[in-house]
Parts: sequence; structure tokens; C-alpha cells
Amino acid sequence: MAIGRVVSAPSFAEQDASPMAAWGYVWYALFLFWGISLGFAAYFEVKSKSLRLRG
Repeated sequence: MAIGRVVSAPSFAEQDASPMAAWGYVWYALFLFWGISLGFAAYFEVKSKSLRLRG
């Protein structure tokens, strides 16, 4: 089925290094950073609320 569609490694790497792939990595890093920072903010908000209720 896929015998005629074999792509060599250098050709595959060149295809993956397109500008659109680079933008994909930029957006992935941006959303990863955004998600982690939101997680930390939510965690510390809950932690500070529990300290206020206790004290």
C-alpha cells in the first residue's frame, strides 16, 4: 500500500523545518506557558484562601 510513499530522513526533516512548523512550536510553547502559569495562579489563590479562612 505505502511502498511508493517512503520519504528519506533528510527530506522529512526539511519538510518538518518549514516556517509553519516553527509557528506551531511557538504557539505550543505559548499555550504551554499560559496553562502552567494559570495552574500556578489557581493553586496559590486556593492556598491563600485556605490560609485566610484558617487564620
